[in-house]
Amino acid sequence: MKVVWSQDIETFIRCHDDGFAHFGGGCKIVLLDNLKSGVLKAHLYEPNLNPQYAAYSRYMGFIPLPCRVRTPQHKGKVESHIDYVQDNALKGKRFGSLDEQNQYLAHWNKTWADTRIHGTTKRQVTRMFTEESPVLKALPQKPYAFFKIGTRKVSVMDSHIEVQGAYYPVSPQYMGQRVTVHYNSQSVKVYYQDVLIQHLSTIDKGHFHPDRSCLPALKTMDRNT
Repeated sequence: MKVVWSQDIETFIRCHDDGFAHFGGGCKIVLLDNLKSGVLKAHLYEPNLNPQYAAYSRYMGFIPLPCRVRTPQHKGKVESHIDYVQDNALKGKRFGSLDEQNQYLAHWNKTWADTRIHGTTKRQVTRMFTEESPVLKALPQKPYAFFKIGTRKVSVMDSHIEVQGAYYPVSPQYMGQRVTVHYNSQSVKVYYQDVLIQHLSTIDKGHFHPDRSCLPALKTMDRNT
């Protein structure tokens, strides 16, 4: 358990990472509330997930399952756990900082919450977890890499898009089309109608990407010289 100041997408995902690391593995399904960091638009059958969260779920190998709107029982025991922590661990407590509070909660969780007899199962929490932990999925070796999201129009002149001052080629069939771009310091991914159509390494500002294998029908020249 961890107390944070924000529910933005990066904090939300890093809390997932901390939880998976604490338990020593991942899971097949994650049941999540409909906060904007996870779900942009709720829908019973086709929810519109936050693109960053959707990418994270694919990387981690789990299926995100949003709770039904205005259906608190769909959240299971999660809400009661919050009340339990507030009424037991935090009641009457004051802390000088967020770090101090989280250190206290980590100690309380290990020495009290994990060792107690659960009110529903009538079994010790730690023993139940020991029995169930073998089914956890192995975690990726590298942490998830965050990216920025933007839209670009593919040039009708040379079939390139501009991302942070650098130029990346896209197949000529997309000339004049608007595409979605996911980019960070390592890579640039280009999507057209949610289909990945280009994936290249990030290059320095002011340069054209040297990999133009997607442009067989165009006469290209080395613009970096």
